[in-house]
Amino acid sequence: MREPVAIIVGNTEILWSSIIIVIAVAAGFFMMHSLYIANGGKRLRLVFFYPPAVCFSYIIGKGIFYYCHMEQYPSFKSALNLSETGFNMSGIVIGLCLSGFIVCIMDIKKSYPAILDGAAPGTAMVIGLLNLVHLYDDGCRGNAVLTDERYHMLPYASPVINTNGEISYRLATFFIGFILFMMAGILLKYFYIKYSDIKGRTFSLFILIFSSIEFILDSTRYDSDYFPFNGFVSVIQIFGGIMILSVSVIFTMRSVRANDFKWYHMILILLILASMGAAGYLEYLIQRHGDRWQTYYLLMSLSCICMICFPYIMGLTASSELKTKKD
Repeated sequence: MREPVAIIVGNTEILWSSIIIVIAVAAGFFMMHSLYIANGGKRLRLVFFYPPAVCFSYIIGKGIFYYCHMEQYPSFKSALNLSETGFNMSGIVIGLCLSGFIVCIMDIKKSYPAILDGAAPGTAMVIGLLNLVHLYDDGCRGNAVLTDERYHMLPYASPVINTNGEISYRLATFFIGFILFMMAGILLKYFYIKYSDIKGRTFSLFILIFSSIEFILDSTRYDSDYFPFNGFVSVIQIFGGIMILSVSVIFTMRSVRANDFKWYHMILILLILASMGAAGYLEYLIQRHGDRWQTYYLLMSLSCICMICFPYIMGLTASSELKTKKD
């Protein structure tokens, strides 16, 4: 499906997807500016952080997509074209971390997590808005076909024209992602305002939410990105699993350091591993028994919620360390 043109100026065509991308990037900047500056951040530091973060995110996200779909492009340079909508969202998280690290090298007095905390709410909204790019193509739809005409509309389904010219209404994964990440952005905004003094907490919650949402959304897609050497678990699912496990390990280490090893640490560790294992097993069941996708995705949703809650609870058990330091 050829993407409709929004504006024509001479021989230049501006696509709708390009407009959405610009709006998303601008919205992320202004949200980070309002939150980060209001909580003691410096504008100059923000200027050195945000533009490189956008560049790194774009290049890395496009690079991951190109690596997974090299047959679609003659070269990596062609994949970087703004008119090409192929992009892997994990590049945004990597780009943020890389840009924040560089800024902290330039200004060693600044806390690395503090910059990422300020970027988290805006980044969630950027990801939500970027999902709307797929309004104008056939990407980011679900494998599931909705036959009930009551659901042949957003946010449930979106029409897709197959090779025979027939229209099928597939699960509107992109629009569900838009709604979920916009809600996450609002939640993280108020979370950051309340806990901005606890460095790293907002960004850690963002990582947990991002990884869990993307895990289940990517499971529904018919166009997920897979490494050439692995066609079972998608790139974003592998990335999300690594991120959740990393945050859980960090929180566990902090909690054990603050309170020594307690009985509840073992319970939380087992619950974290069980929720991740359940999500992985349900992904296997969905690929083997797609006709039961409603039940399996309901259970996977519960597993993904647990993948957010249990690591976060582990982080809360380390609060006594913070309290002791303040006292």
